[in-house]
Amino acid sequence: MNDLGAWEIIRHQVAICGVVTNESGERLKGLPVSIVSMPDAFSARISGALRAVDKKEKELARPDQTLTRRDGSYFFLDLPAGRYTLKVIDPATGFQDEKTSEVKWDKIGNIKKVMVSLQLSISKSSK
Repeated sequence: MNDLGAWEIIRHQVAICGVVTNESGERLKGLPVSIVSMPDAFSARISGALRAVDKKEKELARPDQTLTRRDGSYFFLDLPAGRYTLKVIDPATGFQDEKTSEVKWDKIGNIKKVMVSLQLSISKSSK
């Protein structure tokens, strides 16, 4: 019997998620959220993946970058344990926010999901 008919189950886990809002609490869609500081294990994974694809694909599917959805939410999947710094910048206004959090795994291999809310405001844009 060959394995052509077998299905492999791939299970992805949300590691960091949250919402991006403005000072009024309005959820903001289509903004870039980036991981700007990360553990060495994740940095090595990104470097290897980026060497393997062409420039256009790099822009489309970077595991260290995402855009906020229509409801202002965002998420990053399957991150190794460690400290991560997230940054969001509104290209139209220059407003930004940056927060650091830690991803942890339990003993059976599940990620303990971290919620990180980012808020764009005038006072934070000078960072």
